[in-house]
Amino acid sequence: WGHFSLFLASKPGYDGKIFAFEPFPSSFNDLQSTIEQAGLSGRIIAYLLALSDFDGESFMGLPDGIRSGLALLSSAGLPGGTPTKVAKLDSLDLPPPSLMKIDVEGNEARVIIGGSKTIAKNTPYIVFEHHRESIEPSFTVFNELKKLGYLFYLPSLQFATATNTLRVTYGEDYAGLIDRYGKYSFCLVPMKVEERCLFPPQLNILAVHKRKAKNMKHLVPRED
Repeated sequence: WGHFSLFLASKPGYDGKIFAFEPFPSSFNDLQSTIEQAGLSGRIIAYLLALSDFDGESFMGLPDGIRSGLALLSSAGLPGGTPTKVAKLDSLDLPPPSLMKIDVEGNEARVIIGGSKTIAKNTPYIVFEHHRESIEPSFTVFNELKKLGYLFYLPSLQFATATNTLRVTYGEDYAGLIDRYGKYSFCLVPMKVEERCLFPPQLNILAVHKRKAKNMKHLVPRED
């Protein structure tokens, strides 16, 4: 329903534009209504389509028939299968992106492939969700971004205890650690693709083009 778009657009001093893509009709209607109620129609522009690696049409399906947050591009046979427009980012006439957030239930690599020209030209920061299978991890999204010159980081919280430094990433019990240790700092932990299987099956990862990596140095912990 636009949680991240609304959060960013409402931050003091933010004067950019946000282009949000929501292909599931009922979720799109909720998103559009929320944007209008927040008075942010001039700042957030919503599109009723899915980004992928082709231009045309497909179907959005609900694997469990209920939760729209799990909607994914699929055959029409899945419960809630709904026709939807599909487009490549490279095919859209949009301003150059500075940041991309991609959470598309396993379709992340296709979004990257369909936007490879736009990404190569503008080198935006990219936050993407990654699910791995325990038997056969999918590294396609990493490989596509590596070809475009990207490095990978885990957004993490760092806690300093009396004897140790703890770094935890998405999926951990932040609240419990904050209650126990109090102060924390935000940091980015560099991650090699070969290390992906050392981490939980579901991760949010920050991809930074190597030309912009120096901009993040102050957030990367120094190792003594």
